[in-house]
Amino acid sequence: MREGLLVGRELEVLRAAPLTYAEVGSRSELPDAYHHVQRQTNLGEGAARFEEAVRILLSGGMHRRAGLRVRATAASAASAASLADERVAVLHLGVGMPP
Repeated sequence: MREGLLVGRELEVLRAAPLTYAEVGSRSELPDAYHHVQRQTNLGEGAARFEEAVRILLSGGMHRRAGLRVRATAASAASAASLADERVAVLHLGVGMPP
């Protein structure tokens, strides 16, 4: 596996696989069974900085900057919005991480 878009047989297998967690969907409270990390920082000011932050967030840049490798069905979560129930993302971290 390499970083990039998920396609073909690999994507079919991932879409057919069951979720590995029970807490699915949006919620107002975080589930107790997980360790939660919350961090706040000032990203700057102005419309241009806001747009850049949005682009980074929707493209997986937040995860990449944290050291993860990201593969997904689209380059941006915004471009995948019409595929609401068909989006897939794979995040890799640590030893054994694909190149």
